[in-house]
Amino acid sequence: MVWQRVSIVGVGLLGGSIGLRLKQAKLAKEVIGIGRNPERLEAALAKGAIDSYLLRDADDWPQKLVGSDLIIVCTPVLEIVPVVEQIVEEIGTDATITDVGSTKSEIMTRLEGHAAELCFVGSHPIAGSEKSGVGSATADLLEGKLVLMTSSPNNAAKHVENVSAFWRSLGAFVQEISAADHDSILATTSHLPHVVASILAGVTPRNWLSMTGTGWADSTRIASGSPIVWRQILEENHGPVLHAIDNFATILGDWSEALRARDFDKIEQLLNVGKKIRDALGNRHSSG
Repeated sequence: MVWQRVSIVGVGLLGGSIGLRLKQAKLAKEVIGIGRNPERLEAALAKGAIDSYLLRDADDWPQKLVGSDLIIVCTPVLEIVPVVEQIVEEIGTDATITDVGSTKSEIMTRLEGHAAELCFVGSHPIAGSEKSGVGSATADLLEGKLVLMTSSPNNAAKHVENVSAFWRSLGAFVQEISAADHDSILATTSHLPHVVASILAGVTPRNWLSMTGTGWADSTRIASGSPIVWRQILEENHGPVLHAIDNFATILGDWSEALRARDFDKIEQLLNVGKKIRDALGNRHSSG
């Protein structure tokens, strides 16, 4: 499938990577970037991620998206719903709209009953980096990665099909999942790891940093992610994340009790549990 016009709202790491793949693989005849920062949009233009751009400094900017086949919203999660609502109110539901947000339940719930529910299909590419900005974008960011797709019962079938076909054309695998299951799973597999990495980094004295090794660096890498972006993710998914933290605290308590009791058989058992689960994944994430 070749798209006539794809519009990307938010041309950062993910938006820029999507644009690069669309352009380099000739999957879209025209790619438009939309954002608030002219310098960043100029950088996206210079890198070849977009053909042109629009600034979100005018209330009528969504009207200029008329003629877009596909619109991808790559803003921070708290901006996704108002952006989608504004676009649909201005141009209707002909264009397929999706997003890349790391949370889904709140987004899907807030769009219930809105005209956007017809054409908006939620998406979350399980891809990215602690780095941000279009300067870090790569055309192969989504190659071989998983995209979790959360549709609504009220979606028009063509929009669901378009979103699935779009991600597959970028080299990703697509799996449909409920928004509630998405947020529950990601709370443990993505959001909790960021919290733990941030804690580990935060409790390490600065004057010890010169003595850290790759274990500390690997374990804390994601703590370098944008605090603003992650605040919004944790705000949107605070319930499931709190549940994941409570589960983590329970297991951490088992570790603490075993160490206090010098029960190293229990410690070995806990280490084996972690090793078996991690080994079951294999080397799928070995490249980043």
